[in-house]
Amino acid sequence: MAVKILSSLLKKEEELKEGAKKLEDSVRSKVSDIQKQFNRTKSSVESSYKESKKQVQNRVDKARSNLERQIKHAQKTKSALEAKAAKERKLVEQRIAQLKKIVATKKEAKELERAISRADRAEEKANNKMNFALAAITEAEVAALDAVHLRMDASELLGSHSKKKKTQTKKKKTQRKTKK
Repeated sequence: MAVKILSSLLKKEEELKEGAKKLEDSVRSKVSDIQKQFNRTKSSVESSYKESKKQVQNRVDKARSNLERQIKHAQKTKSALEAKAAKERKLVEQRIAQLKKIVATKKEAKELERAISRADRAEEKANNKMNFALAAITEAEVAALDAVHLRMDASELLGSHSKKKKTQTKKKKTQRKTKK
């Protein structure tokens, strides 16, 4: 009986290690995606100052489209994760039932159940945070490009205002000369 319990616990330990390895790989991939998106956003905003207003507006529109796409993807991912979590919960419940039969005390079974549940919640939370971080970076890009676009509008207004003043000054000088 003790040998069965020990082998069962070793098997569960291996399963937990495999789950941790998958989570680590997933987190590394998400962090890499976030770094790439951040660098693209930084370059996009920096280069926007060298572009025309229409080009910046096109980039704003494209960034908004990307943000909407990423939000939809995050929502789909969340739904998929919830479905997967429900499936995993069912498997965990089955595993816990098996462990309760194997393990003599309820205390050991409860500790294992809590550990698996905490690990599942932590994985789900980490994945959601990564998806929302990607969306936040894209949203920041949209805001930065909007700011550049509005700054260009302000510059255009300032330029047209100064041209209008020069025209008025020329008219006054012409009027003064004709009066003399």
